[in-house]
Amino acid sequence: GRSMTYAELTQVWERHWDFLEKSSYAAQAPIFIGEFGTCGTRKCVQDSTSGSQGLWFQFFMKYLTQHPEIGWSFWALNGTNTEGHDQPNYVLASDWKTPRNRLLIETLRDVEVAPPPV
Repeated sequence: GRSMTYAELTQVWERHWDFLEKSSYAAQAPIFIGEFGTCGTRKCVQDSTSGSQGLWFQFFMKYLTQHPEIGWSFWALNGTNTEGHDQPNYVLASDWKTPRNRLLIETLRDVEVAPPPV
C-alpha cells in the first residue's frame, strides 16, 4: 500500500467521512464504522513498516482512541465462515471459544469507548 503518515491518513478520513460528526457541518450525523478488520497474524496488528497493513491498523486504532464518539465493530468475531471453514483473520479460532490472536484482542480492548450521553 501507499506509505502515509498518521497526519496524512487522518486528513483522508476527515475529508471523506469524519466531517459528518463535526458540529460545524450543517447535516451533522453520528458515525459507526462497521466491519473493518486486519489479517489474523501479529504482523497485521503490530508491524510498523511504512505502508504496511499493521501500521494502517495501528493508525486506525489510534484514531478511534482519539475519537471515542465514533462507534465501530471489528470483522469478524466468529471462528468460521458461513460454510464452516476456518477464517484466520477472525477474532476467534474455529472452536468459537479460543482467541486466535491475543494481541488483536488487547489492541481492540484498548480503544476507548465514549461515555454515554448524559
